[in-house]
Amino acid sequence: MPRSVKKGVKKTFGYSYKKLKNRGQSKAAKKVRSAPFETIKDNWNKKATTKSNLESMGLAYDPNKVISAAQKKLHGVRKMMDVEVWDLKEVAKLGSVKEQQAAMEKESLSKDANVAYYSEIPEDFDTSTVSSAKGDAIIKEIEAKAAAAEKPTKFRLMRDDVNFVLMMINKHKNNYKAMERDPKNLYQLTAKQIERKVNVFKKSDVYEKVVGETVAI
Repeated sequence: MPRSVKKGVKKTFGYSYKKLKNRGQSKAAKKVRSAPFETIKDNWNKKATTKSNLESMGLAYDPNKVISAAQKKLHGVRKMMDVEVWDLKEVAKLGSVKEQQAAMEKESLSKDANVAYYSEIPEDFDTSTVSSAKGDAIIKEIEAKAAAAEKPTKFRLMRDDVNFVLMMINKHKNNYKAMERDPKNLYQLTAKQIERKVNVFKKSDVYEKVVGETVAI
């Protein structure tokens, strides 16, 4: 059996610059900064804890505690019903046994459901974590930046797909089955696939430009 031979070649780091660049880009991609990042960074106190920093900005450190507290404020703590003496006439108004059983099952399902709110929130209901002028200003700034950062989704189609969709619409209107049987359907797309392609075309920028010149869908 051959013995193992130790190689005396000096081990050096393999400088693959493309690999290093990709590694750096992947690390940078993980550090995606959201819209309110700069606002939180400017108002962050390095000497304070994370919890006190967030509370000073009017933000919640533990969302679970805030939601549970809001549930208690809005709905109150459920209490066990006291045992009462019922009149037979009143019991008859409750309905049959099956109806009462269905009502009890419905009530138990509503209790077990993990829903934050069962009804509309009153206008005077306070949902803030810390009531301070500084916190209110920071929250308004964060909400404004988050709203401004939202971009509408844009759909794009290749030029061949646009020409294919326009040709099919001009020939068959909204009849996708006829489009499926058309000889120009070289890739044998199904009616559902053509319909999805047409819907993407409707949401693209090209649709707004050519819809006035061609047939309206």
